[in-house]
Parts: sequence; C-alpha cells; structure tokens
Amino acid sequence: MKKVLKRFNMSYAKPMNVPLGGHFKLSKTQSLTTEDEKVLILKVPYELAVGRLMYSIVCTRPGSRYMSNLGKEH
Repeated sequence: MKKVLKRFNMSYAKPMNVPLGGHFKLSKTQSLTTEDEKVLILKVPYELAVGRLMYSIVCTRPGSRYMSNLGKEH
C-alpha cells in the first residue's frame, strides 16, 4: 500500500475510516464540462490508482486458513 500511495503522490494523505463522509454526495452536475477541465483530468491516472487499490483489497487479504495458527513465513 505504501508503494501505491507513493506512486500517486498520496504518501501524506490523511487516513480515514470510511472513503467518504456521509455528507459528501456525488452527482452528475459535478462532471467535467469544459475542454480545459477534461484535458487536465486526463493527466490524473485515476483508473490505474483505483485498479491498484482494488487489487490490494481483493487479492491480498490473508487467507483465513492460517489466521488462527500463524507461522514466521506468514
């Protein structure tokens, strides 16, 4: 996770228990409207960042078969 955060310049991001606060609402009206905004957002590797985070969440969780009896290799 530290490598992923560093790759996307998020090493000093504030940790949170939930991704978004309950008061934070997304809507279609917040979408990019001008060409300048669209060009600027293309420089942000959003899909790559989300993909790497999803991989770390889904594919790297510890197997439950070793959780109760961990060894040094685990």
